Amino acid sequence: MEDQVRDGLGAGGFLRVQRPENSNDTVSEGIAYGMILAAYLGDKPTFDGLWGYAKSHFDGNGLMHWQINASNAVIGWNAATDSDEDMALALIVAEKAWGASYGADATTLLGRILQHEVESGTNVLKPGDAWGGSSVTNPSYFAPGYYRAFKAYTGDARWESVAASCYQIIANLNTKTGAGTTGLLPDWTTAAGTQASGGAIQGGGHECERQPDQAASQYLEHRGEQRAAERAQDPVLVHERRREWAAGGVRLRRGRELERDAAILGGEPRADGGRYVRRGGLHGGGRKRPGRRAEWRDSAPVQQGQLVELQRGE
Repeated sequence: MEDQVRDGLGAGGFLRVQRPENSNDTVSEGIAYGMILAAYLGDKPTFDGLWGYAKSHFDGNGLMHWQINASNAVIGWNAATDSDEDMALALIVAEKAWGASYGADATTLLGRILQHEVESGTNVLKPGDAWGGSSVTNPSYFAPGYYRAFKAYTGDARWESVAASCYQIIANLNTKTGAGTTGLLPDWTTAAGTQASGGAIQGGGHECERQPDQAASQYLEHRGEQRAAERAQDPVLVHERRREWAAGGVRLRRGRELERDAAILGGEPRADGGRYVRRGGLHGGGRKRPGRRAEWRDSAPVQQGQLVELQRGE
């Protein structure tokens, strides 16, 4: 898939990320990813254009409809929680770069997420603002590292309960499915860890391939979080991260944090407890250098939760 940022036709005077292979439509997830990239890269015009597009397609709950066609008309109604979480994080980053107005938007958006996309009483993360909860949720939407940041930003302790709920659902899946052995979570499940209506339960779907990233983010930001450390160090997930790096996956984190991510997730475990750690191909901006091939070296055996030093390329 090749997403592209476009203005003009279909953007209503703003900017949008379009999907050429899908009739040039736009999904809220693409807008959110673009906002995160623009915020971290300091690209205010692009950020403002994408955020303006999102706001122009808010639903009645003040959250972006999840799919818009190339003619700027809503075709996928109601919001998707994963996108809204990413937009909120992007706004927090934007406030630090460009001022308080972005922070006000972040606070408002976070309040709407808690009100409409978190199940009352259980604090189970809903997949959208119009459906789901304990009866159906999507583990790939779980972002506990975000929730700690959201708690710190807003002072609302409920975010801690949302994180705890996410980890409990993962624990339920580990017990009741093959996830405890394979490390692969289903895209859809009930909060109890049983099969959601119409959703696969065994194995892992494409959406849940991002769940290890979210666990690693939680671990990096909160080193004492053992639940995240256990999830991030799962041998199957470590192998999956190695495969993604080899395929040239891009991390949306700063250079130093990217290096630490590689130390946690970038190495394939060896039988003696060591890891093969990615070497080279990075510079301070967190991007792979063109023409550099990823190499792997042996590291000393490490204990669960211990960081491995990454050797940077010249």
